[in-house]
Amino acid sequence: MWPKMRETVWTMRVYLVLIGTLGSLNSLGEVLQSRRSLIVMVPAVSLALYLGLLYLGIRLKEMLRSSRQTVTRFFLASAVWLGFQVLLGLAGLDLRRIVGSVVGLIIIWYL
Repeated sequence: MWPKMRETVWTMRVYLVLIGTLGSLNSLGEVLQSRRSLIVMVPAVSLALYLGLLYLGIRLKEMLRSSRQTVTRFFLASAVWLGFQVLLGLAGLDLRRIVGSVVGLIIIWYL
């Protein structure tokens, strides 16, 4: 049997800030490398979501008190976007995108 993990506000904040920062830097690099307007949309949306994770990590304690539903909706929107990323990865046979998105979905499911 798997041990039950206990997520605290502090550990969630650390996770959100870390993933938000790393993901934002990665997506920003993809945006800057994209030359075509349609191709730049995917990393641009990812950048917006990662910046949202960063913001959420910084303000998590206050947001859980005042607008818990907003936090839930943001995680739900992130899961939908990651599902779309999996489909994009499958269409282009991009293993890195598929694995990263599936790992992200598993983490969101856990949270």
